[in-house]
Amino acid sequence: MSIQDDEIQNDVLGEQIDLDCIERLGAALTHVPDVASKRASDPVSHPAHYGGDTTYEVIKVITAWGLGFDLGNVTKYVARAGKKDPAKELEDLRKASFYLNHRINTLEES
Repeated sequence: MSIQDDEIQNDVLGEQIDLDCIERLGAALTHVPDVASKRASDPVSHPAHYGGDTTYEVIKVITAWGLGFDLGNVTKYVARAGKKDPAKELEDLRKASFYLNHRINTLEES
């Protein structure tokens, strides 16, 4: 199977992923609008580091893609890395790595 320039083979899920879609999603997840000017901040269900009012709020992406626990946490920690506390970006990425490795190990053992 050849990999076209605009697609990448994801061996874990066995699905073709459109790189343009990933780039748009990444841009949307990193762009957090000024939520405070739109409505009062809700630190429980919509803190600014959750993605604010963007279409691609992380919880919506995890649910829409049906990622489950491990891959959902990978997505969450990557998308929010350093946004809540810039000093903890490396910690956030290590958490993402932990969940990715857990998923890989689970698949290898089955």
